[in-house]
Amino acid sequence: MNKLCKFSGAEKIDYVFKGIRSRLSIRQFCNSNNISRTSFYNWRNKIYERSYRIFESGRNNQNKKVTDSRKKAEAVKIQNIAITKEIRNLKSIHPLWGHRRIWSYLRYRLNNVINKKKGLSHNET
Repeated sequence: MNKLCKFSGAEKIDYVFKGIRSRLSIRQFCNSNNISRTSFYNWRNKIYERSYRIFESGRNNQNKKVTDSRKKAEAVKIQNIAITKEIRNLKSIHPLWGHRRIWSYLRYRLNNVINKKKGLSHNET
């Protein structure tokens, strides 16, 4: 490889970390790997400048994900409570209906799209 060769982003990061960890001086490391020192220092500076964003945005995204998943879980709980009440109501009105008939009634008459397995267990009916 000559000094005019193009490197991918992953290679640049790899060279910077290897250069920092190396016991060689930066000059020796760059000469042994055919990298110009100017390029090496530019790559290193870009990593230093942008690295704090990784941790800051990661924390914010993680908090948003947790909040979003909690909101979704609460919405599902509320929806499950409403469907359970509807199933019990149908079962009290039609005691001979099984889970398949209740599911089809909910699906096609009331337009409630629910999972057959999750929404209608035998314990609920």
